[in-house]
Amino acid sequence: MTTVLKPFELGPGTPFPRSRMRTLYAPARSIVRVSLRDVSVEPSGSRVPLLVQVMLATGDSRGVTGPDGPVVREEDVTAPFDKVSFDLFRSDFGCPSTTRVRVRARDSQPAGKVSGSIRFDVTPPGPVKLKMAGSDTLSLDGDEDSVETRDLLPADPTGVQVSGLEPVIFGTGRFRIRAKWHADPFVVIIPAFRVLKVSLRRPNGTIAAEESGFSQHVSVDDINSIPGLEPGEMEPFRRRVDFSYTVRPEDIQDVDQNFSFWKVSVRGVPVGLEQALPVINFDIDSGLDPAFLFGGFSSTFEAGCS
Repeated sequence: MTTVLKPFELGPGTPFPRSRMRTLYAPARSIVRVSLRDVSVEPSGSRVPLLVQVMLATGDSRGVTGPDGPVVREEDVTAPFDKVSFDLFRSDFGCPSTTRVRVRARDSQPAGKVSGSIRFDVTPPGPVKLKMAGSDTLSLDGDEDSVETRDLLPADPTGVQVSGLEPVIFGTGRFRIRAKWHADPFVVIIPAFRVLKVSLRRPNGTIAAEESGFSQHVSVDDINSIPGLEPGEMEPFRRRVDFSYTVRPEDIQDVDQNFSFWKVSVRGVPVGLEQALPVINFDIDSGLDPAFLFGGFSSTFEAGCS
């Protein structure tokens, strides 16, 4: 859990005659608790009625601009006081969207200067396992111009389901993409390995990151023993596909993530002696593949502020 303290003041002698708003940047699906601490009034002895509102982050509430999100907690209090706490809450939206807390004097001219701290206790979500939309795996023929693309969704939708919609990935954070696949056994009899290019695509379809290499199940010895057609031809691909990408606010700017998803795409790479072999069982996790009986893997997204 992370604690963020933000001071506030309002009333006579401050730049905020009646109302003060503070914002919190937190990853999407974080659990947040808000409290006001050590709220005082000057001059001493004065009492000021206040309205405290906690507003949920939305797709439009970016930074301090855009409309406020819906009010999820609201309470009348009278300053001074030591502590007022609100229940836990969470939002499907995170950075660059902001949770907001507004402290407002009930009277148009407060009796004194109000000051204190807004405390945010934030528990960010852990990594989310990813799946490809549609069937569990995909196949790819031997044509190097053939490209398959799938939307990325949480494999476990618990806590990330938007009412009436598929579960989605919101906000900024970090992707880790790993992949596995096999050469079609109906085409080849002996074990064969195919180089593929795996790409992570932004919701607008542009490529954010990509890597060419072998399936996660191919051993380092096998990778190093695969010859190239020309000296050094295989060297840039002697690795298992495993790459990361940190999502920036500009990656999702003006994107409705309820309907526009991050994607993974895959295509063949024209290198090696097995460049034309069809591919089956491509996936971004090991699943029930018997090649991973002694250690599986998954691809993940971990929400975070970047």
